Amino acid sequence: MSTRNSEVEINGWTTFDVPNQFEDLQKLLATGSYYVQNVLDLADINTRLQNLSRIREPKELLDMFSLFYSIAIHFDKVSITGRSQAVEILLRLTASEMSEAQRRIHIGLSPDDRRFHLNIVKMLSCLLAEYIIRFDNDQANKSSDFDMPAPKKGKKAKEAENGGKPILTSDSLRDKCLKGVCDILRSHIKALWDSSIIDEQFVKCVTKPCYHLIRRTDIAKNPIVKENLPLILTIMINKFEHAREASIQFIQAVKLYDSNSSLLITVLNSLLIDYQDTSLAIELLKEICETNFVAAQADNASAKTMATFIIDMARLDPHIIRTHIDQITDLLTAESHHIRVAALTALCSVIEKLLSSDELDDGQRKMRDDLLQILREHVSDVTAFVRQHCLQLWTLLVIQKKVPVRQYIRAFELGLDRLRDSACAVRKDAVTLVMHMVLNNPYFVVDSTRAQFEERQNDAETKLAELRQELEKLNKNRKEDKKIEEKKSQSDDEDSGAEDKSFDEDNEMNVDNNEKKETEENKEPNEDQSLQETLNRVKIEEQIIRVEEIVALFKDGLRFMDLIEQANRHVVNLFNSPTLADCKQAVDFFVNLRHYRLVLPNIEQSLRLMFSLIWSVDKSICEAITQAFVKIYFDVGPTIPSA
Repeated sequence: MSTRNSEVEINGWTTFDVPNQFEDLQKLLATGSYYVQNVLDLADINTRLQNLSRIREPKELLDMFSLFYSIAIHFDKVSITGRSQAVEILLRLTASEMSEAQRRIHIGLSPDDRRFHLNIVKMLSCLLAEYIIRFDNDQANKSSDFDMPAPKKGKKAKEAENGGKPILTSDSLRDKCLKGVCDILRSHIKALWDSSIIDEQFVKCVTKPCYHLIRRTDIAKNPIVKENLPLILTIMINKFEHAREASIQFIQAVKLYDSNSSLLITVLNSLLIDYQDTSLAIELLKEICETNFVAAQADNASAKTMATFIIDMARLDPHIIRTHIDQITDLLTAESHHIRVAALTALCSVIEKLLSSDELDDGQRKMRDDLLQILREHVSDVTAFVRQHCLQLWTLLVIQKKVPVRQYIRAFELGLDRLRDSACAVRKDAVTLVMHMVLNNPYFVVDSTRAQFEERQNDAETKLAELRQELEKLNKNRKEDKKIEEKKSQSDDEDSGAEDKSFDEDNEMNVDNNEKKETEENKEPNEDQSLQETLNRVKIEEQIIRVEEIVALFKDGLRFMDLIEQANRHVVNLFNSPTLADCKQAVDFFVNLRHYRLVLPNIEQSLRLMFSLIWSVDKSICEAITQAFVKIYFDVGPTIPSA
C-alpha cells in the first residue's frame, strides 16, 4: 500500500465524490466516500486560519478540507480578510497540485497516485466553485443595500485609504477563484479519469458558477470573467462532453440575460476555430430550431443573439448548416425576422462556400438551385427587414461571382422589381444589387456596343446554321450508306442461293475462299471511312453545343441590356423621391455606371437629368452632384478591368 493511499484510508475514506448540493458533503453518501464529520464554528475557523500560513503541500488539504468547507457554510460571518486568506491558500495549493499532477501524468500514474491526485483536484474545484457563487451573491447583496451608489474612486485613491494595500472586495476574490478553476482545467486533468467515464457531478460542479455569473447583468464587461469563463465552458464541452447541457443553458441564458451573450458566442467560436469541435454548434442548432421565437419586443434581443449564433456557425463551418439543411429551412417560417434573416444568411453561406464550383454533380446542382429559389422567394418577404437583407445576400453572391450565368437574368429581375418597394431601405439595396449586377455581368464589358453585340450574335447564329447543315448532310450520307449495305447484303444472299450445285467440292471451296478474301479487302476501307465519319459527326455535335451556348449567351446579354434600360427608368424616378436617401443612391448608381454609356446610350440622358439637381435647395444634394460631375467627366479610369 502506497503512502498516499494509506494517508487517505487512515481517515476512513478513499474517494472524494462531488455532491449534488454543497451541503450534502456533511452526509455519508456512500461507503468509502469522504464527508465532513464536523463543521467548525467561527472561533475555530479564525484560530485555524492563523495557523495555516505555512501550508504548502496539496496533501495537507485532505486534513484541512473541513476548514475551507466551514468557511463556505459560515460565509457571511467570516471576515473579508479571513475569506481572502482562505482563497490565497487554495490558489497556492492549486498551483502546486497542478504542477505536480502534470509531472506525474507525464511520467505515468499508478492507480493509487491517480486516485490521490483526482481527489485533490475535485476538492479544490469544489471549494473554488462554491466560493465563486458565494462571493458573487455577497457582492450582489451589498449592491442592493444602497439605493444610490457612492461616487466611484480611482484604484490608487482606494489603495491610499487602505495604507497602500489593494482593497479586498467580494468581486476581486470571486475573480481570483474563477481564474483558479480555469487554471485547473487548463492543466489537462482529463487524464486523471478513466477515458470511458464522464464525471457528470464534476462537470456540473465546475460549470454551475459559470451559468450563475451569466445571470449577472453586464458581467461580460469584467475582463477576468471575459477571459476565463468562456475558456472553462469551452474545455468542459470539448473534454467532458458537456455540449448537450450547455446548449440548453445557452438558450435559457440568452432569452433571460442577453447582455452577456457575447461570452457564449466566444465559446462557440473558440470551439469551432481552436478545437474544430462542432458538438455545441449541432446541439445549439437543434435547440434553436425547437425554440419558438415570437416578434414581441421582449423576445427581440434573444432572437438577435440566436441569429448571431446561426450566422457564426455558417461562417465558421458551413458543413454544419448543410448537414442540418432541413432544420434551417424550417426557421424560415419563424415569426422573428432576425431568425429568418439568419437562416437565409446560413443558406447563402452554403451556396458561397460549398456549392459554387463548376464541377458540381447533379445532386449538388439541385441543392444549389433549390437554395437560390429560397433566396428569390424571400426577396418578397412580408417584412422589409428580411427583403433588405435578402437583397444584400444576392449582392454578395454577385460580387463574388457565385450566381450561375443561366440564373443571372432572374436574379437581376429581383432587384428590378424591388426598385419600386415601399421601404426606402429596400429600394436602396435594390439599386445596389442592380448596379453590381451590371458591373459584374458575364455578357459584355465597358467598351461594348449594342450593335457589336448584335453583330456577334448574328455571326454565331450563322455559324450554328452551317454546323447544323453539315451535321444533317453527314446524317443523310450515313442513311444512304446503310441502304446500300442492306441492298448489297440482300443481293449476296440471293446469289449464293443460286450457285450451281454441280461444282465439285474442291472448286466450291476455292470459290468460297476467293469471295471471302475479296469481301475482307473491301471491308477494311469501308470500316475506316465509317469510323472517320463518326468522329466528324461527334466533333460537329460538340461544336454545335458550344455555339448554342454562345448564342444563348448573346440572347441573354441583349435581354440584360433591355432590363438595364428598365432599371434606368426606375432609378431616374428616384430623383423625384421625397426621401433624400433615394436621391443620393440614384446619383451613386449613375456615377458607378458612367463607363457603360456606349452599351447603354440612354444613360446619357439620365445623367443630364441628374445634373439638373445642382439647383436643389438641399446642400447635400448639390455637393453630391458636384462630386458626381467630377468623377464622370474627369475620372477616366474604368470601374472594373476589361475582360
